[in-house]
Amino acid sequence: MTLYTIPRAATQAVQGAPIRRPETGTLSPMLSLLTVLKFVHVLSAIAVVGPNLTTAVWLWAAGHDRDRLLFVIATIRRLDRQLSIPAFGLLLVTGLLMVWVGMYDLTRGWLLTAIVIYLVLGITGFTHMGPALRRLRAEATADPTSSSFAAARRTTTRYTLASLAGLIVIVALMVTKPF
Repeated sequence: MTLYTIPRAATQAVQGAPIRRPETGTLSPMLSLLTVLKFVHVLSAIAVVGPNLTTAVWLWAAGHDRDRLLFVIATIRRLDRQLSIPAFGLLLVTGLLMVWVGMYDLTRGWLLTAIVIYLVLGITGFTHMGPALRRLRAEATADPTSSSFAAARRTTTRYTLASLAGLIVIVALMVTKPF
């Protein structure tokens, strides 16, 4: 007895075969578009969550060594500017496109909650995290053993962990779609 069977279209997609509409046998361009949108959306989420997940660890690993700290902070900022921030924007674009093509309903509670958290993260990222990293860099340059540096590090770590918590909630909402 088979408890679960994989739909033929899914099997064809995994095997690299073109996906065809069951009723006509023709290729389904919309299914391809949705697959591409979901793929880009998931890759963008990885590009946002990954660097955010490692930021606190990198700062901790750098210790109080000025050169290491400055390298780590510069790398975090570079990853943000070149990877995470563009991916964060792409998340919005691909998410809204999936709603527009009818894949998801914008009135669903889980989606609206995720969008609100996304907007809060975006705003606080620009208004708080960027300045916190700049302050951390200035304090690390001046004296990475000072109490000012320790305070800047705590602030940056707090923002990083809060951001990560928000991202994890969004991912959980997207995967489970609880309400």
